[in-house]
Amino acid sequence: MHKIRTNNLKELTIAVLTEMEKAHYCDKYIQQVRSTCTLLENMADRMGKDTLDDELSQAFIDDSSHFRTGAYSKSRFKRHSRCIHILKTYRDTGISDWPSLPRAPVLDELTAPQLIEAYTSFIHHMREEIGLNKNTIDGYKRFVHHFLLYCEENRCRTTGEIQSGDVPSFLEVLCRDRYQPTSIGAHLPG
Repeated sequence: MHKIRTNNLKELTIAVLTEMEKAHYCDKYIQQVRSTCTLLENMADRMGKDTLDDELSQAFIDDSSHFRTGAYSKSRFKRHSRCIHILKTYRDTGISDWPSLPRAPVLDELTAPQLIEAYTSFIHHMREEIGLNKNTIDGYKRFVHHFLLYCEENRCRTTGEIQSGDVPSFLEVLCRDRYQPTSIGAHLPG
């Protein structure tokens, strides 16, 4: 363990991203960290700062509103908090600390037995019968999970109760609350 000799934000960002590449993190995750660090750097520029200090860190974590709706965004809060944690840990210890965040199993949130069964069957079909790779399965199952939660919240307890109008309504909610409309096409195959 050693303390990094710089507190310069751009140098810290480059060092962390380089370490992530050396550790063979997936490109998508590295890109997510890179884009979050870019947001942090933009905020630092607006605040007239070039170092990672407590004021900048707290301002970035507090910037947790959805960029379109202005409503609180849990995912944005987590991304910003995680970015600050990664940079500060690397700066203070020289250790790259980006372990997987523990996630609750997605089935815990679904309650309707038939929807849980359909979801489990869908995952099995993708994995065993089609043979999709893990990253593809993860993306598809996350999207389908959101859809089933949406259906359950709208009083659908079985797949037979889902109406054709539920799909466009779900997509509208997703574009408003979770995804950018331009990225929705990447999720639709699920």
